Amino acid sequence: MVHLIIKYHEHKIHSHSDEEDIKTREAKIRRLQKELFEWGKTINSKTNRVKVEAILKIELEWI
Repeated sequence: MVHLIIKYHEHKIHSHSDEEDIKTREAKIRRLQKELFEWGKTINSKTNRVKVEAILKIELEWI
């Protein structure tokens, strides 16, 4: 899911030329990549147990 959100922001960066929007999306991508890295470390750790509970809600917004 995180990869999908990162790809979404990357697509928006390439389709928008507003510098402020690009900076905001780049910051979001960096934060998501850091979270993904931390989750990977936790999951791969042999000393921690991981329990995942998720609710996925997808909505289409018509602009």
